[in-house]
Amino acid sequence: MRFKVQNMGSVSGDEVAQVYLGAPKNPPARVQFAVRALAGFERFRLQPGESRELSVHIDPRKFMYWSTANGK
Repeated sequence: MRFKVQNMGSVSGDEVAQVYLGAPKNPPARVQFAVRALAGFERFRLQPGESRELSVHIDPRKFMYWSTANGK
């Protein structure tokens, strides 16, 4: 996932950008999902007025779930 961040303040600062995944709109029967789950994050530092494009890697396994009923 890529997005742009900017320090709008007058001092430098550290920040942690976080990307969350929500539950599917139509989850499979008898499968429980968290409402939101942290999928990835990136810590960075920006100087006053500085902007940067960040890239947060989301492992493809974060989009998967295990079905005990199907064993896969």
